[in-house]
Amino acid sequence: MSEDWVKVVERRGQSVLISSYFYNGVRTKYFRKTLGVEHGIDHYLIVDFFNYYLESEVLRFQEAIKSEIESNDAKFISQALEQLTRKGEELTHLATTISRTKNLTAHPASLLQEFSELCLEFGPAMYFPILIEPIVEARALNIIQRRIPKETEKYFALLTASHQPTDGTKELVSFYRLAEMYHKNHRKITLPIKQAVDKHLRQFGWLAFTKFVGRPWTQRSIMARLEKIPNPGERLRELERQYKQEKIQVEKIFKEYQFTKAEREFLREVQHLAYFRTYRVDVYSKAGYLIKDLLRIISRRLDLTVAETVWLTYEEILSHLRRGKKFPRKIARKRQYGTWQLLFEKGKMTFQYEPPFLVKEQKLDINIVKGTPACSGKAEGPVAIIRGVKEFDKMTDKAILVTSMTTPDFVPLMQQAAAIITDEGGITCHAAIVSRELGVP
Repeated sequence: MSEDWVKVVERRGQSVLISSYFYNGVRTKYFRKTLGVEHGIDHYLIVDFFNYYLESEVLRFQEAIKSEIESNDAKFISQALEQLTRKGEELTHLATTISRTKNLTAHPASLLQEFSELCLEFGPAMYFPILIEPIVEARALNIIQRRIPKETEKYFALLTASHQPTDGTKELVSFYRLAEMYHKNHRKITLPIKQAVDKHLRQFGWLAFTKFVGRPWTQRSIMARLEKIPNPGERLRELERQYKQEKIQVEKIFKEYQFTKAEREFLREVQHLAYFRTYRVDVYSKAGYLIKDLLRIISRRLDLTVAETVWLTYEEILSHLRRGKKFPRKIARKRQYGTWQLLFEKGKMTFQYEPPFLVKEQKLDINIVKGTPACSGKAEGPVAIIRGVKEFDKMTDKAILVTSMTTPDFVPLMQQAAAIITDEGGITCHAAIVSRELGVP
């Protein structure tokens, strides 16, 4: 079986709790329940934070999805994203309800059980966009090449990019307004500035809490970002204009090159898919942030800190809560700081702490790195390799940010960067969207 495992990406520092939701939620059981699709990813593997799936399963899934897209065109993608968005709204609503519950100590296990089930039902959102992306991008490229044979790459980037502001974009707009206010006040920290920062934190502080872990933004961290932003007013107006101008430009291109109604609908769903890739991570991040008080209560019952509890699977947490048992801190810390393997096999999760693991790390001798540009440009600078939130302090101004992928908590680092390089994601990923918004190659 080891020959069939394909490395997907490195998720350095991603907690076991969120992984147990993600990779159990992509099983056929939940694709069937949430999307009515009879295919899923029933096997998944994590070895030292490197993620693997079975190539045979992914190919079967993609063949089935390709058939659906060819039969129903944009309608299949539209309906799938609509169903997943509804499930995301349900999860956020439940997490909000939990955050407002006064007596969380009464039934923490039942609350976590309900929360966990919705996390699993939303699980297909994590891999659906990634698995269909090659199929969708190839079809989109074919459509654009037929209509615009010249400069296809240039138009492809514009016609398939998201033109809907994400919560991360809204945070940037709010931040630039705050920075403009701060600069107009001659960089003096007055009471109105402090109040504006507090309001910003209340509205967007959860963005730093990616996948149940992270460093909460504070007044000090926001003020540090404000100090590093030149010409915030100019950046604000440019960002506010960007989405409006791009929408107008897209419609002009559709009309000028006589795209059919079906072609326009398909490309609009590709744009929606680009937005959804960031939305799905935001849902889990916000939900995790909203249940932080519940996690504190659960952690006390397990005799752990919250930072240790997130290294348990949801099944382990529920099992120990129901039996009134404490969880061995030694094991939690071993997962937090050590090397281990976690195998997902049709709903069963199995840890292994000693080699040999199912796969061995392969080191490649590569001198040239190639990829797809999301925001064109050239940059030079020292390289900052950031594998997760624990390494954020390694980032310096005007460095080349290199990471496996970016999430909303990376935005302060991306603002510092001279350029951004990621291991995964096409022009629809979070890094691509934010790089265009910041004008960073």
